[in-house]
Amino acid sequence: MNAAAVRKRVLLAGTLAVGWTLVGLFSAARIGLDAIYAGQEPDWPGALFRGAAQAYPWALSTPIVLWLTRRFPLARHKLLPHTLIHGLAGIVLATVNFGVYAIALTAIDNHLAQQLTLLELQLNVLIYGAIVGVGHAINYAQRFRARELKTSRLETQLAGARLDLLKTQLHPHFLFNTLNAIAELIHEDTIGAEQMVVDLSELLRHALN
Repeated sequence: MNAAAVRKRVLLAGTLAVGWTLVGLFSAARIGLDAIYAGQEPDWPGALFRGAAQAYPWALSTPIVLWLTRRFPLARHKLLPHTLIHGLAGIVLATVNFGVYAIALTAIDNHLAQQLTLLELQLNVLIYGAIVGVGHAINYAQRFRARELKTSRLETQLAGARLDLLKTQLHPHFLFNTLNAIAELIHEDTIGAEQMVVDLSELLRHALN
């Protein structure tokens, strides 16, 4: 594995860690505020634990979802089979992460675990879909950048080829010999020298065109 690939993986891991930590903190804040609105004393350590139990399983699952998104893109020619694959994968990962969250809740408060409903499972399916959407956006952006780089390289190669062709067309030895002939002719036949300059100018214009 080269250094660029290592940096890419480290950047992805850091981004996932920061992103899902923020999601966990947001979830913990929502849980605490719900307790306040209900007239209860918020259990902030418990709220943070619940937020982490919701977010970090998905932080570990996100690389899997991104790989599936690259491997099975929702392209027009394979939309149905790839949609079915993502549907199945979404149900599996959503169920696993829902189970992890339920086990975590059982560890701190069995009553909270018993209050879980299918709505939490459906939310996990939606999270899978959101990650797939982000993955497709990243893939499209990478492909667009790759096309831009390829186009830039082709334009550079084309400019070089045009320059080489121009050098070939101008024939430096012929050009120098013609200029020397004109310089010698100026003293003997001014009109002829002027005509040769005009002819040479037309020839160079034609070559450039």
